[in-house]
Amino acid sequence: MAGSNPLCACHWRANRALRLASRLLLPLGISGLVLAGCSSDSTDNEGSGGTGSTYTCTHATDTYEVGLSKMTGKGMFELMLMDADPAPPAKKENTWMVHVKDADGNDVAGATLTVNPNMPEHGHGSTQTTTVTDMGDGMYELKPVYLQMAGYWAVPITVTMGTDTDTAQFDFCVAP
Repeated sequence: MAGSNPLCACHWRANRALRLASRLLLPLGISGLVLAGCSSDSTDNEGSGGTGSTYTCTHATDTYEVGLSKMTGKGMFELMLMDADPAPPAKKENTWMVHVKDADGNDVAGATLTVNPNMPEHGHGSTQTTTVTDMGDGMYELKPVYLQMAGYWAVPITVTMGTDTDTAQFDFCVAP
């Protein structure tokens, strides 16, 4: 009788155990691979922000310099990166001083700035929220501009003044 064969029951239990284990372990293995792809460790060479180092990103990035200027998409505002600590921008906490001018070159004080650092190639943003402090005369302190890992970082800054809203983006290659 096939149903009373202990060997068949043993094989059935073993196959069932393997199927159950594969259902549990496969998602864990895939999760591990996904997380490894977002690891903050890297074996690439040193360098950051286009400073002449050997570390490179696949996306075109800005070269950090005091006064690095970006016009917003609609041409309403000009944003100038007046200071970065550390300079060039690096992994972890950064503090930026940004000067905002209107299209006529006048300082823009009292605006609302929104900062959204993100890694488009990885599909995630920063793990910390950037606080913006109006320092007067069109100067704004952005802290922390948190770049938690090496790679290409897009840092869009949206300026809202009254009913005018426009965005400029700084792009940096952050070294390991």
